[in-house]
Amino acid sequence: MNTIFFDITFYTLGFVGLIACSLIPIRTWFILRASVFTCEKHKKNFLAPKNIALMITIALALFILFQVSLRIFKCLNTEYCGPSIASGWIYLAILGACYIIFEISISIIQKINT
Repeated sequence: MNTIFFDITFYTLGFVGLIACSLIPIRTWFILRASVFTCEKHKKNFLAPKNIALMITIALALFILFQVSLRIFKCLNTEYCGPSIASGWIYLAILGACYIIFEISISIIQKINT
């Protein structure tokens, strides 16, 4: 029972990570456009704590996306991917977990200051 739950969680996070490769840049653009880029139009403070927290979260998510995507690219294009067959899925599961944490933190930051 325990291994079945682990496998389901592992592969679900892997598929979320696979989708997150394209969702993180799209979501960051929409978040920046909705909150940070509208500061000039509405005369809001660009360096408000909410905007700084959003920018830090977005920068961290893009950095993790870049690092994990680079590892996945190396894994797919080289002869040695890792110590096991599931190394590529591990990288995708890491990216999926980071995407879920990214969405939760963005939601919390947006709810705090509304």
